[in-house]
Amino acid sequence: MSRYKDGKEILKNHAAEHMVFSAYNKLKRVPTLEEAKKFSRISPVCGVTIYSGFITCQLIGFVVYILTDFVIPEILLFIVPMLFSNYAPFNLLGKLAQFFTTSKADDANVELAISAITALEELNNTENKTATNL
Repeated sequence: MSRYKDGKEILKNHAAEHMVFSAYNKLKRVPTLEEAKKFSRISPVCGVTIYSGFITCQLIGFVVYILTDFVIPEILLFIVPMLFSNYAPFNLLGKLAQFFTTSKADDANVELAISAITALEELNNTENKTATNL
């Protein structure tokens, strides 16, 4: 039972990370709890979405080969998903997978994600100040 709860908490933290990151990108600043909660737990830039783009592209290449005997150049099967992983059909599997890799975040999960992005922003600001003083 404890492992299930720990796993569920990881899924909630993953969802909160997506929500806060999306809010941060849109607002161009660290969001408040209420602002972050308005964003979706499904993210177009999640790693699983990017991987699913590669899988989808490989499947399309395979189907094209089976139906037409035409071999799509391998370089295209790797470049296309990197360029178009945010667009359908390349992101469909990834978005579906996120329903299994995330779970509805609680306020505590969102606050944790906000704390993390605040710390990253402070670290980035410190590094920028150090770099300009050199």
